[in-house]
Amino acid sequence: MTTKKPYVGNVRGLKVYRDALLFCKVMYEIAKKLPSQEHFLADVVKRSSCSIVANLAEGNTNFYYKKEYNHLNISLSKLAECRSALDLLRMQGYINDSVYKSADMRGEEILKMVIGMMRRIERQIDYNGVGETEIGNKSIILPINLSELFEKATTFNNLILGIIQRYPPTEKNGQIDQIMRASQSILQNLRNAENTSYPQQLLGLNTSLGSASECKAFFDISIMQSFITQEQYHEIDNLGGEILDSIIELMNQLEQKYEEEHKVVS
Repeated sequence: MTTKKPYVGNVRGLKVYRDALLFCKVMYEIAKKLPSQEHFLADVVKRSSCSIVANLAEGNTNFYYKKEYNHLNISLSKLAECRSALDLLRMQGYINDSVYKSADMRGEEILKMVIGMMRRIERQIDYNGVGETEIGNKSIILPINLSELFEKATTFNNLILGIIQRYPPTEKNGQIDQIMRASQSILQNLRNAENTSYPQQLLGLNTSLGSASECKAFFDISIMQSFITQEQYHEIDNLGGEILDSIIELMNQLEQKYEEEHKVVS
């Protein structure tokens, strides 16, 4: 039984994603008001809140239920980090009860929505009887042309390198490191999809797909924080969207080819 979802949705259409962006904005506002000696705690607050958004995007924008479930679980753990940080900040007097309750309530609503999404995935997996076995025949290697996708992904990476140089230094341990990791993951996993078996091709492409969506999520945060201009945002977001569409089309083509080859083999 396949673990593949019938389609990949648009994460920006999810209320939980939009609420997570607003929660991230609140956490950034709190972090900015912390004294300089609390830079570590400020980094934790910002990095964890960004990670909630990024994992929602990466989980939603992939073809496999179990991978989405895992990313939702990571979002929950990062949300717990943020709420623990809020407890510390209130205890140390850095935020008042009003700010604490407002932020924590936002976190509670996100928690409920993510848990609801995870339960729906659990029901889907139980209904389909999805097992742990790898999808596809390892003996089949399908021809795949990634040259155009490599070119787009390389341009995407180069754009990102230019943009993040203008980020504030305080983002070195936050968005900068996370965006760099995600953008490099796109190219690395495209390479992994070359000259390998069908299951590994799908795995590499699917991971690249999630990483591209993760990058787009970070730029949703960046434009909200005014780290980038509207022009930069639209350029990088449009190219990221093209990469997503190309990977989805390629995965669908591979699946169709595999079904044709599998009929011949069997």
